[in-house]
Amino acid sequence: MAEDRRTTRNSAFERLWLGTAAANLADGILLSAAPLLAATITRDPLLVAGLTLAQRLPWFVFTLISGALVDRLDRRRLLVAANAARALAVAVLAMTLATDVHSLAVLYVTVFALGVAETIEDTAALAVLPALVPRAGLERANGRIFATQSALNELIGPPVGGFLFALAAVASFATGAAAFTIAAIVLAGLPRRVAAGDAPAPEPLIRAIREGFRWFWSNSLIRTVALMAGAVNLLTTAVFSVLVLVGTELLGLDAAGYGLLLAGAAVGGVAGGLLAERLLTRLGSGPAIFLSTLLPGIAFLGIALIRDPFVAAALLSLESFAGMVGNVVLITLRQAAVPDHLLGRVGSAYRMIALGAIPVGALLGGVLARQFGLRAPFFVSAAALVLLAFALAPVLTTARIDRAGASLVET
Repeated sequence: MAEDRRTTRNSAFERLWLGTAAANLADGILLSAAPLLAATITRDPLLVAGLTLAQRLPWFVFTLISGALVDRLDRRRLLVAANAARALAVAVLAMTLATDVHSLAVLYVTVFALGVAETIEDTAALAVLPALVPRAGLERANGRIFATQSALNELIGPPVGGFLFALAAVASFATGAAAFTIAAIVLAGLPRRVAAGDAPAPEPLIRAIREGFRWFWSNSLIRTVALMAGAVNLLTTAVFSVLVLVGTELLGLDAAGYGLLLAGAAVGGVAGGLLAERLLTRLGSGPAIFLSTLLPGIAFLGIALIRDPFVAAALLSLESFAGMVGNVVLITLRQAAVPDHLLGRVGSAYRMIALGAIPVGALLGGVLARQFGLRAPFFVSAAALVLLAFALAPVLTTARIDRAGASLVET
């Protein structure tokens, strides 16, 4: 009987893995297609960076509500509904392009809608995972999911999106809509009992949100790493929000070449997801977090100083590798420490800070690029990330993380 249950749980994890993989493929296609479409409509760095602002703003505005919904509703149904909504939004955009309507406003609305659905889908997926695998296996499961995410979202998806966009813009968005549809169909097969939230009883939404945020804010370690993640995301987004202009104007890439640039960067993310567990065993959590902040700063400085797209891809790969290892550390800690019925709300409070900083970073990148040139965001982010890494090194030590993690699990 125990063996049958274990097999069922593994099968459920594989279904979650496959469903999120399909969604990540769609995300990867749009990762190159959406900025390329924006760049064909306008060459203003601030307006192009505004695309990232529109996509990530929901993480600041809606994420607490999404977390509360994840803890009180069937998580399987939320995963299906979120991906179905994303499929519909991208399909509508594809139809406007098919009728020869190229509007920056329509693109902004579409990516904003995608962002709202993403707050639900991503929060629900992370909250479901501890119900599908033993807690001792979370690092490995997260590594597999994140490696797949990098492979499809950054390695395979962007060149596919760039290639399809070069053929016809509508083809890239239609393919993205199809991939989201497949994700919804696959995730519909998750077990209902396994995928549902385990909150003891329904409670008013505001009270539920307040309870999750209070739990999050009362834990100094999780609060600290959330603030750190927010700072890193802000500085990283300042760079990536104008990367399409750097690639096409300074590195001389066409649409397909820009997709390949993103794909080259993703190699590091795939490697980071696959090697994270082994590296954490050898290095410890503290050094891993230090390097995950320092190495992106070094990579951005290098990109600011060169004009070779191959070197740029290698440096972006280094940034992606470091960021992936850091993500595995922080997400695994949160999943292992937070009670199941609070996972959605605490996770959303964390992500409101960590991902809510992204719109600010997009705005910062656009302003810096417009005022001081396309390389300015790279110089500013590089300096700030190096300083942040050394400032946090004595604070986020392996000993402190282990002690705090142990005490959280005991409670």
